[in-house]
Amino acid sequence: MTATAVCGNDLGHVLTETVSATGAVTTEPGCETKGEKTFTSEAFESEVFSVQTAAEDIDPAGHDWGEPVWKWTGTKAATATFTCGTDESHSVTLDAEVAANDLTKLARYVSHIIDSLEE
Repeated sequence: MTATAVCGNDLGHVLTETVSATGAVTTEPGCETKGEKTFTSEAFESEVFSVQTAAEDIDPAGHDWGEPVWKWTGTKAATATFTCGTDESHSVTLDAEVAANDLTKLARYVSHIIDSLEE
């Protein structure tokens, strides 16, 4: 981090000092919420400056949808429940209608479900 001080009596007198800073995640991002990382400077040599901090946002992590859990009702209807691996309280259940023994249609439907979750 760099700090700069300008003399109030003579604008030509400028003091600049650069020190290292360390960063730490202070708030972990959620699936849909931002996190935060805080940077803290080392001590400056000049007493004019104090330790500085700065924060930056961390983008949301996004969902990590796992494989669906299928629940069948007879042979023509089912639900597919997807649960987020990052936060198990996040889940989506979608209805499916499948013609008996039509694996091609089922594969297309699963692909459609996965595509809709990624949007």
